[in-house]
Amino acid sequence: MKKRIFTVFITVFMLFNMGVTAFANAGPSVWYGADSASVVIIDDCPLIVEKEILTFDIYQKPYEYFEGLQENAEQYTDKFTAQYTFYNPTDTDITAQLAFPLGMVPDYINMKIDTEKYTVSVDDKEIEKEIRYTNSDQYNEFDYRKEAVKLIDGYMPDDFFSPDMTVTKYTLVPHTDEEIDYHREMRMVWDGNISDKTRIIPIGFDSFKWEEGQKAEIASGLLRKHNAVIYAVGQPLEKFPEYKFYDSHKDNAKQIDGYVEIKEETTTLENLLVGLFADFSGNLNIESKDLYNMFICHISESKDYYEKLGIIHTDSFYTYNHVCWYLYEITVPAGQSVVNTVTAPVYPDVNVNYTPHKCDYTYLLSPAKEWADFKDIEININTPFYILETNQNGFEKTETGYIYKGVGLPDGELEFTLCESETPQKDDNSEYNLFMFVYIVLPVGLFVVGIILFVVLIKNIDKKKKQ
Repeated sequence: MKKRIFTVFITVFMLFNMGVTAFANAGPSVWYGADSASVVIIDDCPLIVEKEILTFDIYQKPYEYFEGLQENAEQYTDKFTAQYTFYNPTDTDITAQLAFPLGMVPDYINMKIDTEKYTVSVDDKEIEKEIRYTNSDQYNEFDYRKEAVKLIDGYMPDDFFSPDMTVTKYTLVPHTDEEIDYHREMRMVWDGNISDKTRIIPIGFDSFKWEEGQKAEIASGLLRKHNAVIYAVGQPLEKFPEYKFYDSHKDNAKQIDGYVEIKEETTTLENLLVGLFADFSGNLNIESKDLYNMFICHISESKDYYEKLGIIHTDSFYTYNHVCWYLYEITVPAGQSVVNTVTAPVYPDVNVNYTPHKCDYTYLLSPAKEWADFKDIEININTPFYILETNQNGFEKTETGYIYKGVGLPDGELEFTLCESETPQKDDNSEYNLFMFVYIVLPVGLFVVGIILFVVLIKNIDKKKKQ
């Protein structure tokens, strides 16, 4: 019996430790920033990079500028400068269209604040840059080749969608004799067999349930601030889907009487997307053309099985990473060189598990391998902070920070971690661990102890009966 009780306490001890490990922080442990990258060229080009001087000016702590309401975000000035010396080895002038990816839009900053503050220049003369956006599957690493081809001048071609395609908006106003509250809901069945002519974008629907025969049941609670809406993209609905009212969200809910008043309006797909994503596109200053193209790419890359039925979830659009670019042109005369300089904001990943916080920076060097040749590189990190880690050997300490010089591109990307302290301390989260123990681990442990003692008691009773 003592051995069994000892086993019980070991089990509780393990549960406690597992709970602490799995739930180390109540909030996000990392603020995700943006991985910047070298300039890329849209088409093949014989230009040679004679030298790149990459300079990081990092003097501020991003978590002091973007925490809370972001009142101080405009005062954040940390940046990097990429200076390229391009040489044209041919006997013909070359005009090249270049794309500079600033990386994924950080989850803690509004990119609109910064994109206009920084410049692109050729031989110290500022040139025009176009700010463009694409989106990328967040579960994959940034693939500059795959992403650059999305920067087309016009609209992304698609077998079904087009920007001027007709969209019919059906606003559903429910009416029922029963008292309307959040428990009751309206359900309708969408038939995916007509999706070759129509796609629908449901707004204000809370649940989706797959049914047999290429059908899906979608449901909307009756008590909400705005009425549920169905956008029919393509051919208008010849017959509106069957709908019913229920007294709860449960599968065995009781059906109640009611009807739906349907209001119709028409628009175009491009205008619809601008309206649906007004806050998102307005904050980032995204052109309607890019917004449409991002939507088409999202549809083509999405693995949502409801889209097989023609049901498009706009919420999943936000789960994709959105990439900001500078797009511009340079001309390099035959047999000559020009110096192209790009400045852009730098946004690290911030690890808040440490005091002081650790900032992880990533700069993608691999895109530069696409140039006809790449000769020398110099990397300067101007900062008062300490480099705790880096994947590139060869950095030397200077009066202003750190410097690296090399011939050709280093292997791999550039990654480094900065911190105010050489020995940041990992937070122990003692208060949170106590909360986890008292309210989660301890009750679970006592429950397990009770089950084990119950099983032991039953076995002892059976043993006595047999005797």
